[in-house]
Amino acid sequence: MNKEITFRKGPTAREVKRNERKREKRRLEKAKGHEPKINNIPPRCLGILRSPETSESKKRKKPSKKFATKHPRVENTDNCGSLCSSNTPTIVECEPQPDDGMDVPYQDRLEQSGEQLLKMIGDVGTIFDNIPASCWKENEVIQGLSWAERTENLDTLWEEVRESLYENFLSEQAYPLTMQCEKCSLSPSGGRVVKCSTCKKHLCGDCDFFVHSQQPFHNRWLISNESWFSLRTMEFIDSAGKLVEKGVPVPCFKPHQCTLCDSPYLQIESGSRVVVVVTAEGRFECKSAVFSCLGCHGKVDATIHDYFQANLMPGNPQSLNFLYSVEVLRLWFLVKHNLPSSSEKKFLECLEELSEGTRRHGPINRTQFSRASKEYEFLIYTVEKRIKRHEKTSCKACGDDPLSCHIDGNMKLLRWLKAKGLSSKSLYGDAVIALDSDLNDFVAVLDNNQKTKITSSESCGGSTFKAAKSYSSQRKNLDETGVVMGCCRHGVVQRAVNMFHGETFRHTNFIHRHMAENNFKFISSDVICRYWDYSQKTAVKHPELLAKTKETKPFLPRMHAKAHMLYCQILWIGHWMDNAALTTGEEQEQVFSKMSRYNSVTKHMGKANRNDHLTAGIMHWNSEKERVMAKLLMRRRSKAISLLRSSKVNLKRLLEEKQITREALPSLELDLKTIARKCLAEERSRIGTLSVTKLKLESSFVHMKNLQIKVKKVATSSIERKKFRQAETLVKKKASELIAKMNSFKNSEGKLYKLTMQDFEQGYFPWLLVEGSWREEICLYESFSVSDDLSLFSAQQHLNKVSHVSRLLTEKIERSATRINAIENDSFQSARKMIGIDVDTGTRNIENKMKQDEYQNGLKTINKASETLVGFINDHSTFTVTHADVLTGIFPWNKPEISFMEKFTIVDTWKLWQRAQEEIVQSEKEMTQFMKSLYDLRIKLQEDRLVYLHSLSGPSSQQVELQTKANIALLEINRLTSALENAVSCFRRDPSLSAIISACADFEIDTESVVQYIHELEEDESDYESSSSEEEGD
Repeated sequence: MNKEITFRKGPTAREVKRNERKREKRRLEKAKGHEPKINNIPPRCLGILRSPETSESKKRKKPSKKFATKHPRVENTDNCGSLCSSNTPTIVECEPQPDDGMDVPYQDRLEQSGEQLLKMIGDVGTIFDNIPASCWKENEVIQGLSWAERTENLDTLWEEVRESLYENFLSEQAYPLTMQCEKCSLSPSGGRVVKCSTCKKHLCGDCDFFVHSQQPFHNRWLISNESWFSLRTMEFIDSAGKLVEKGVPVPCFKPHQCTLCDSPYLQIESGSRVVVVVTAEGRFECKSAVFSCLGCHGKVDATIHDYFQANLMPGNPQSLNFLYSVEVLRLWFLVKHNLPSSSEKKFLECLEELSEGTRRHGPINRTQFSRASKEYEFLIYTVEKRIKRHEKTSCKACGDDPLSCHIDGNMKLLRWLKAKGLSSKSLYGDAVIALDSDLNDFVAVLDNNQKTKITSSESCGGSTFKAAKSYSSQRKNLDETGVVMGCCRHGVVQRAVNMFHGETFRHTNFIHRHMAENNFKFISSDVICRYWDYSQKTAVKHPELLAKTKETKPFLPRMHAKAHMLYCQILWIGHWMDNAALTTGEEQEQVFSKMSRYNSVTKHMGKANRNDHLTAGIMHWNSEKERVMAKLLMRRRSKAISLLRSSKVNLKRLLEEKQITREALPSLELDLKTIARKCLAEERSRIGTLSVTKLKLESSFVHMKNLQIKVKKVATSSIERKKFRQAETLVKKKASELIAKMNSFKNSEGKLYKLTMQDFEQGYFPWLLVEGSWREEICLYESFSVSDDLSLFSAQQHLNKVSHVSRLLTEKIERSATRINAIENDSFQSARKMIGIDVDTGTRNIENKMKQDEYQNGLKTINKASETLVGFINDHSTFTVTHADVLTGIFPWNKPEISFMEKFTIVDTWKLWQRAQEEIVQSEKEMTQFMKSLYDLRIKLQEDRLVYLHSLSGPSSQQVELQTKANIALLEINRLTSALENAVSCFRRDPSLSAIISACADFEIDTESVVQYIHELEEDESDYESSSSEEEGD
């Protein structure tokens, strides 16, 4: 048979269940005396044999991968082995054997092979029928179960094995039945055996000393019929089975030659000093290492370099009494930066407790451990900076053309004044946190020859911000009061500076200067509306120092904007800024979510130790950000695409409802900004005009409604709801002041406004309905009649005015009825509080009823005039107007009126749609820049490695150093290659990113194509705009 037989993979869970049902059916047939049909048994390992007659009629499937074996693979043979006996048929080879007679026709040979396969299939089916159901359940894949069901199944499995694990634990601690060394196969003397839980072996005394004198950091136990206890590092048993103490040196690499006679024959011996070695297993006591020369018989003690080559870091470079393994130092580094509030003292107590159970208990020098950990971290930082070319404060996605940064202060990273510490110098210097002297020099330049302080208001509307200060007083009992940081839009911290007072604009200005010099386009701050004036004034006053700051643009963060007044949001909020993409401006808050947890340990540190600890934490944060940058960029792009679709649908709906075209959107934006500038000018001049007060009341109402919506739909926790409610309280407080100011003005009737807080909360503003005396309108329409010379246009205008007066009177009637009920049901004090006038309850009730009667009579007059006008318009035009139209004020000849809140919603949706387009382009640009940065760094390291390798000719010490640098560079090259592969794999999940992958697939062939592609991405925004316009036109 010339054709190959195709195997298929093992059965799925559904196939296993189906086969089990068929096997159960065959068992029932056997019980009834029927023979099973062999041809219907589905094979487990083989594909279904198709005859030549049926193979052409069926659809040809895609050929699967073929195994390069002659025998079918049988899984779980251990479970099935007991079932195989001499009577069990054997599975023959699937590959047909060559026939002796080559003259047999092909059709006959095919039939013979088919009969063999059918017989084999029947044998396999018989084997599977005899397999217990328990064997099949082990291969089933549980699908479709919920988390609760999976947890319940896991609990059941543990309950089944819990008792057996207890019995197994007791048996493992028992004396071994067979007393035999697993290394020399001899019985131990004295009936004692050493059990090493690290090596997982039972050893005699001699083998134990041979092994653990070279590997001393193991957990060993002495087991006998009489005792069972832990052995210290230098405790062994002799040939008689007695416990003795022998010197064990600290394991080190032997030098290449003797320093006394240059002999290469050296051995390690134990010295006289006891050295404590701390590993992740706890505390071990050994002897100091001594190198003994076999040639000159000289002895030299191991130095700090010898111990460090053995991955042991000393706490004191001179005494060398405590050594700490690199593994435990690395573990502590990960613990204290992944769990920032971890205590070093408690970590060492855990290591001491690990040693107590093994008779290796003793104190661990905390001072030396802290120093060793600090020096080890700085050593790794030096290697990464000098050899690996790491730039810990630069973002590879931003590159040389960053978009925006966020500057904010953290008051939790304080330091107590009593924790003075030592006057030591910081190891990292100004790698991340600027030197205090640099800040002092900057402040001195700003304050030089300045007779008056440049101050700013701390409030925006009803909100007061602690950061909105130019100067601040000293905090009691504190030295450093916090840290001001600045990061890019990806959360990579670029710069930081300590605060010794409160957070001021001068700290922000110091970071702002650094960001401007690094070409950031947008500067984001929680109080940018107040800070920007200060920044512009200082830039004009000191152009030589702050010239670049004038090139940046202000940006109000998205979440902090909700605490600002609405006119402030319109002028400064980030997503209303062109070319800002979907930057939130709250990235530093993500950084603080982790950095704030360092507070519990840094507040008790000295100045230099605190700076080093925070610097290492910031660098670790930046490294973690770089590691997940590809996923972060993909997530940003996918969210932008989703927002682009939703905002486009919402914008289209709003434009259709208000009958507005896209060409009118810029004019709406201009109207909103004009109103906002008027409010801002009035706020700064402190002059309350009538028109500005009306606009501020309207904007405050919109702001309050937005906060109420966020409490219901946006907030996910009680803390978030509390923040929104606090902001709502401040808005109402500011509104009460505006209402008091508004009531000091007179309306068109010459009477004072009588607005209340209830009017504000309901959005009732009389000037939005009718401006003028409604009584004059009623007098006009009492004797109103339609004449023949009345034009259709005049009738429509009259009906518009009648509709306004009708809605106003209806509102007044409802409000009057509400006040009457309140006076009748509530106490005198409640009624007086509601109406705002100190009068007698009965008198006020009578006045309200008289007003209500006046309103109802006026409404009857207006309704009569409206019926006349509706009949005239319906007779003289094609329009069909009803009384319902009069009540709503919506007529066919009028476009729907757009309120201030509706304008804001439309423009806000339009701006989100624009920013989503920009975010897609910006994300793709940053993806390309991220991969280009990785590639450029890899190229530099490859060049450095070639330089190291070509410079190997020289002294032996220099050759070792260059070879080590070349090896470190090679490891970093491999890491960057893996990072590039992971980034490409992440981007490949989206088929629309094929252009980026193609541009970045082979940088080595064409580097200029990537640069060209980045420039093309910057021009793609117009393509999005034009394509969206075409879609809307269609």
